[in-house]
Amino acid sequence: MNGGEAPTGQAALGRRILMYAVMLAIVFICVEIVSFVAITLIKPLGVFYDPSMVTQNYDKYLEKRDINLGWGPSPSPSAPTKATTEYTTGDGARHDPVFPTDAWPCLRLFGDSFTWSTGVADKDAWGSVLAGKLKCRVANFGVGAYGTDQAFLRFRSLPSNGGVVLLNHLSENILRNVNQYRNLLYPGHEFTFKPRFVDRDGGIELVPTPQVAAPDIQRFLRDPTLYLAHEYFLPGGPSGVQAIKFPYSLVMVKAIFTNYHIHAKLRGIPRHADFYRPDHSSHGLDVTYGILRSFALEAAARGQIPIVTLIPTCGDLKYFNTTGVFPYNALAKMIAAQNIRYIDFGEGIANRSERSQPEGLYQVCSGHFNEAGNRVLAEIAFKYLISDPDIRRRLRAEY
Repeated sequence: MNGGEAPTGQAALGRRILMYAVMLAIVFICVEIVSFVAITLIKPLGVFYDPSMVTQNYDKYLEKRDINLGWGPSPSPSAPTKATTEYTTGDGARHDPVFPTDAWPCLRLFGDSFTWSTGVADKDAWGSVLAGKLKCRVANFGVGAYGTDQAFLRFRSLPSNGGVVLLNHLSENILRNVNQYRNLLYPGHEFTFKPRFVDRDGGIELVPTPQVAAPDIQRFLRDPTLYLAHEYFLPGGPSGVQAIKFPYSLVMVKAIFTNYHIHAKLRGIPRHADFYRPDHSSHGLDVTYGILRSFALEAAARGQIPIVTLIPTCGDLKYFNTTGVFPYNALAKMIAAQNIRYIDFGEGIANRSERSQPEGLYQVCSGHFNEAGNRVLAEIAFKYLISDPDIRRRLRAEY
């Protein structure tokens, strides 16, 4: 009788083990599905690297690539389209509806889409509003998606005429300044290689735009670490950006514990805030300061009056309302210590009534300035410019 019970007990044990294994498998599958869905939703934020998002034909990319700047100003029609009134002039500056394109510019602006004033009509761009106040042409050489590094290189690429020049640093650009392949930072469907600077012996050294031969592009997409020696956002690197692979739950856990963007979200701070720490592993503060200082020195050597500006995001203004300081405060102190002329637009806004509701200055809080925000930038810049006797004299000399 006892001999007949053992197989029965073993069978029951076997069934329980099988049941637990099936339950664990179901739980694992559910966790994997949830993780995959979460990764898919978060993917556009740059937390994960998915090379399949890039759908542009690589030969087409090579045709339009600007080897020195990464990408150049967008090709523009001879007149505005119905969709937008944003277009450029013959010299690549944004069209100004008041001043003719051949008018000598008393002021030149370099920067990214916040300089260009994406999302508003030509007449409402802060460069055009400022031109109306100064009564002279302001040449707006902003280019969408540029880092401070590319804006500086664009400044270098144009003739060294006199006048007053502004290099505008959007606070978030500290991320772009330690980036070689924009898709790792802002995932998109096009190839976006860019140059960058690295800090060397108290200065900066240019690292040219990465060049990947057409036959090697698939190898690059599979493993960008083989080609990008100076990229902070490499998958598996210190930024916490993760390559998407199975098991997805493990990738998700790694991202939660290591990714800079997720950590910033959980702490309620702008994702670029930590990059302004002097001890940050990206060396973003030193690189960005080096770019701005080099601009000031080179512009002065050209006979120009250089001015650096610091442009806040909506998140920066919220951060200031909570903490009393801007994320880029360390950079502002470094610039001031070198007696470089600079405009802190964040500080200017903080001294205005708009400080209490910064969302009212932006199209959306995660986006660009709206018409009201552009007017505020123009007013702050105008007040600064006319308060400096040397700048005032130079502006008069240009028109």
